[in-house]
Amino acid sequence: MGRLGGGLGAATPSSFVRAAWQAVRWSVVVPTLQLAVYICAAMSLMLFLERLYMAVVVTGL
Repeated sequence: MGRLGGGLGAATPSSFVRAAWQAVRWSVVVPTLQLAVYICAAMSLMLFLERLYMAVVVTGL
């Protein structure tokens, strides 16, 4: 006698969770993290330019 519901096409709850997580990860998490990286890079550049400006002001150039 064969297994009940154990064929190759049987979907388990964990496969649904895995598929849902992949869909959310690619559509929400990845763009959010990319945006966070761009914001951090911009803020780092702003801090560098502020330090450079303050060095110029302090030296009186």
